[in-house]
Amino acid sequence: MTDLRIKAVDDKVIGIALKPRQLSLPESKIVLPTDAIKPQMYVKVLSVGERVENIKEGDLVVCHPNGGQLAILENYMCKILTYGEIYGVLEGEEVSEDDYQVFSPKAPEEKNRIVRPNTIVS
Repeated sequence: MTDLRIKAVDDKVIGIALKPRQLSLPESKIVLPTDAIKPQMYVKVLSVGERVENIKEGDLVVCHPNGGQLAILENYMCKILTYGEIYGVLEGEEVSEDDYQVFSPKAPEEKNRIVRPNTIVS
């Protein structure tokens, strides 16, 4: 992996966001739309602040997908989390560099352009 140089401070944890994993639901009578399922996010820890306990560099932690701040460091999607936003540490899990989320900017599509109110779009 590339050598990312960043140091977390205070109660912050900085890590590389991992690609979302498929969520397998047990069979049930309840039908949920696929966009209603919001799985947790997995983050490989790069740096921990001095007030963080029980988490160390290299750990794989679980957090809410909307938790923390998203940052791009050397084309990797990273999360900057406070200690309280982390649900726990996964033990015995291995991750490879293929699991990391890589930032790939996309050209804006025509259908996603911003339109001001009361404007006629042709």
